[in-house]
Amino acid sequence: METINRKQTEITVENLQIASKNIKEFAAKRKLVITGEIPTTIPVFESNSQRKDFRRALSRVIYKTTMRSANSYLNLLSKRLGLSEKVKLEYSDKEKSIRSLKADWKVLNQKAREARVRYKAEKGDFYKS
Repeated sequence: METINRKQTEITVENLQIASKNIKEFAAKRKLVITGEIPTTIPVFESNSQRKDFRRALSRVIYKTTMRSANSYLNLLSKRLGLSEKVKLEYSDKEKSIRSLKADWKVLNQKAREARVRYKAEKGDFYKS
């Protein structure tokens, strides 16, 4: 088994624009909502570890965009640029309502199962005699 060495993603305006385009395409495909405008300016880093964390998040968004990778990248970008409003991906209102209804349904379904078990225990073999 060979080790795959990817070239390190550099922090450039072009790569930031590619990441922004990938996030917008992902949001459009999944019907997600982007809160705020995605900036494409290069942030200032106080240490090399901050630069490495940001570069890692940037490369994740460029190579495989997921909601988690996009939100972690946008969070780091917002922090480093000192934006007052957080830029992030969120579910649409329709999907939020569907998710809350599904959670309610799961609770009610569990209660129905418990009631059925109590009913079966009470009934037993009463009607078999």
